[in-house]
Amino acid sequence: MPNPLIETQTFLAADAANLPAGTTRGTSFPVSAITVPHVQYAWDGTPSDADNREDAAVRITVWAPKGQVTLPQDIAGSLRVRLLAYSSANVYRVDRGAGRLPGVDSATGLPFCTFTVYPVMHAMTP
Repeated sequence: MPNPLIETQTFLAADAANLPAGTTRGTSFPVSAITVPHVQYAWDGTPSDADNREDAAVRITVWAPKGQVTLPQDIAGSLRVRLLAYSSANVYRVDRGAGRLPGVDSATGLPFCTFTVYPVMHAMTP
């Protein structure tokens, strides 16, 4: 099966123009002194699969600089809409997971908003 992290990375790279200028992307947690938004993504498992497909759980967390509490929610909302409309040679469709869940990290003070989606991956042909 295709790697959901690579598919997510490919989508985010192609979608960069729709994010605020300077937004960073990656699988790592941002440091406590970010100055631009950061989109963190992770593969949380494969809750369902079959011979010809795999439903992967992908978590997206949007981080923003301290004090910009609503920015992650806005970015996450529009990013989620675009992800739900996405398909590719490896992704048949993207299904909804948990909706936007905002918060402020107690250790860093950074506001965030997280959500999950379920990309339905096609089996790779040999």
